Amino acid sequence: MSKLQRCRKWPISLVSTLLSFLFLMSIVPVASAYSYSKSHWLNKNQVVMLMATVKGNYLTSAKQAVSNINSATKVGFSTGTRMVWQATSQNFGKNGWEGQSAYTFLASGYTKDAVSRVNTYYMKSSYPVARMRVLWLHEFSHCWGLGHSTINTVMYKSASDAYNNGVRYLTSDDIKGINSRY
Repeated sequence: MSKLQRCRKWPISLVSTLLSFLFLMSIVPVASAYSYSKSHWLNKNQVVMLMATVKGNYLTSAKQAVSNINSATKVGFSTGTRMVWQATSQNFGKNGWEGQSAYTFLASGYTKDAVSRVNTYYMKSSYPVARMRVLWLHEFSHCWGLGHSTINTVMYKSASDAYNNGVRYLTSDDIKGINSRY
């Protein structure tokens, strides 16, 4: 092959390589930062019981969090009097956590029951409702099966840091995480 023929084929090879690369990039799924916790409900419709300790701004923010999860994701989430999932806000003392969630499992591995707690020692009643909402969203999302994620999400390791970084509601990453579980 002459030097002239090789020079003429070079642009065609480059264009072909670039088109192949662009095609492959178009079918690669977009990366997500969400991770999973162990919690996974068998039924995507759950009711959380807001205990009597959840009142004032804690109640307002918890209801807003439930509404945000219900409207933004594929799960059905509401408040009621079933004792399967409880939410409480009270002074648990100086223990290092502003919120905490725990759950137990059925023999099948699915979540049996859960509790979401807000520690009023750290999360004061005078704090903005939006800040409390982010904490409730964080704890509820753990029970829906999400683990910690990046600072630009509700699921950052510190809900207050996520709030201070501008997070107010579930982000697209949080929503994708919950929807991928249910």
